[in-house]
Amino acid sequence: YHVFAMIHVATAVLALLLFDARHAARSLPALALGGVLGSAPALLWNAAHGWQSLEYFVPGLGPGLGSGSSGAAGLGSRFLSMLTENGPVLMGYDIGYGPVLDRALLALGWLGVTAAFVSVVLAARLALRTRSKPLAVALLFLAVNVVVVGVAARHVPGIPRYLLTVMSVLPALMAFAFGVGKRRLVLLGLITASAVAAAAQVPATVRSDGRWREFVARLEAEGVRYCYTDFHPVSY
Repeated sequence: YHVFAMIHVATAVLALLLFDARHAARSLPALALGGVLGSAPALLWNAAHGWQSLEYFVPGLGPGLGSGSSGAAGLGSRFLSMLTENGPVLMGYDIGYGPVLDRALLALGWLGVTAAFVSVVLAARLALRTRSKPLAVALLFLAVNVVVVGVAARHVPGIPRYLLTVMSVLPALMAFAFGVGKRRLVLLGLITASAVAAAAQVPATVRSDGRWREFVARLEAEGVRYCYTDFHPVSY
């Protein structure tokens, strides 16, 4: 989660420098102090564990740029993989429904990627024309997110977990770009298809939930009260 924090901190600092470089020096010390205080638990953990989190940002040490990437060519391949392998997933592509539906959802995912790209281009043009600071910050956040993830985060094909934060901005830009006239049909198609795909997962999810509850009930019957896992998203 330090990667998520870096994205927001970098965006805030760059926005300060971009919009008011002369007076940014007055704000940066307070921002830095707040960052240190807010990150105190992470800093203490790193101090006791050889500053392992910082290895993400050192080529050759962490699972980021140093893992299979070298120079501009390797970095370019990482960004291309992010687009082709994670972009459609971020926009609704999912697998496990059978060949026909899988291909349909892949097409839906690429439609979403295309719509997102068009939305960003339109927003950038509007930001330049109107000097809109809110739009500039939104676009800056997207750019920082993509760069930080491309350089520092582990790339897992089909699992865009570190890119999820771009969805706090992209849907708003897409609604702006496709929210009028016949262009709304693009949003209607994306939203409807994604909702139907999500609903199709309900039966399997209910069955999985039932098996999980049976497993936990057996553990409790055996007197087990505490479990440990190093897979942090799992909650017992």
